[in-house]
Amino acid sequence: MLSQTNRALLTIARALLSSADLFLICNLLDILGPELGMHVMSVLKVLTKTRSLQELATEHDSSPPHLKKMKTVIFSTKLKELHNAADNEMFLGTLEDEQAGAGSLV
Repeated sequence: MLSQTNRALLTIARALLSSADLFLICNLLDILGPELGMHVMSVLKVLTKTRSLQELATEHDSSPPHLKKMKTVIFSTKLKELHNAADNEMFLGTLEDEQAGAGSLV
């Protein structure tokens, strides 16, 4: 039986292999902890910037970068390290929630 961390990594690996254009990750990176979560974030950042991963040679070499579909990653987290690594953020909740530090960061 796989541990929760390994199941989370397997889920992310499957999504990367499927060449998805949109990744919706709801607290999955929190399971990995700050260090491993940041590593996965760095891989996802490369994916969004280059529109493919060099490790996936078939997709990476199949067409020039300007013809590849854009990749988007939307995630929620409770970990400050991952929150700080996000390029943009959206707060969902009331003004009172935001001032109290509650609500959801996307």
